[in-house]
Amino acid sequence: MIACGKALRLRDAICVAHTLNLIVKKSLDLTPVLSAIRTKARRLVGYFRSSTTAKKKLALIQEQMGKPKLKLIQEVETRWNSTFQMLQRLVEQREPVGAALGGLVSDIPALTSEEYTNVTGCLSILSPFHEATVELSEEKRVSGSKVISLLKMIEKMLQEETMRSSNPLARELGEHLINLLREKLHTLQSSSIADEAVRRLTSECANGIRETSHHPQSSPVAPTSTSNNLWSHLDATVMASRTKHNVTADATVEVQRHLSEPNIGRTDDPLLYWERQKCIYPNLYKLAIVYLCTPTSL
Repeated sequence: MIACGKALRLRDAICVAHTLNLIVKKSLDLTPVLSAIRTKARRLVGYFRSSTTAKKKLALIQEQMGKPKLKLIQEVETRWNSTFQMLQRLVEQREPVGAALGGLVSDIPALTSEEYTNVTGCLSILSPFHEATVELSEEKRVSGSKVISLLKMIEKMLQEETMRSSNPLARELGEHLINLLREKLHTLQSSSIADEAVRRLTSECANGIRETSHHPQSSPVAPTSTSNNLWSHLDATVMASRTKHNVTADATVEVQRHLSEPNIGRTDDPLLYWERQKCIYPNLYKLAIVYLCTPTSL
């Protein structure tokens, strides 16, 4: 399908969720120590999922320890987030899994304390990608308009987690992710720059706001609290921007909203249109009554 699209010279947009999946999978493969841990974890999970005795033993110990009766999750080759879920579940059920394995006759080795430490560090690094993948995969929420914001937040959060981590394996994984993220998605981020025509209109509208705006500024409203760490960076940026009135940003929003509306009919009166829309586009309305004036007769 991709070859066909290229042959026909069809314009297309990349699937960001799929690209993120490839970025993480390649980064995991570039981290050999973590690959060895994953192989060991897959074997451990496979044993508990395939053996009825092991399943019952794990459930019994979970009940005795007061832990929720959760099954282990097996990694799926085509979905990187299954790797995240497998490792996360093993960390959560570390004690019951270790105790159950110790009471069974098996040659399956448990993860060592050092391996669990490495896994915990890598999960912190992978967390932004997991949150973004879940966000982009939801069917009943808009995802296209979030892409640029999500990519910037992933990069920022990834840099912070990598710098903060004291685990060498986690730092190695973080560096691979940062490099591949910039390599694969820099074009998409760069393409969000507005074209020159819109920038000129935005600038003119902003100048009009500066000259006529005397409205008092309202106090910024704190964003709704959320447990999603990925969006916390955007919330902080929004709150910071609200502390200072930015007329250029106001103009940009107004112009973009206006340009997204359908054109009026060729026989419709534009002055009547702007009279109806003056409350929606108050600053563009001021420009309209200047440039849409009736010319003198010749």
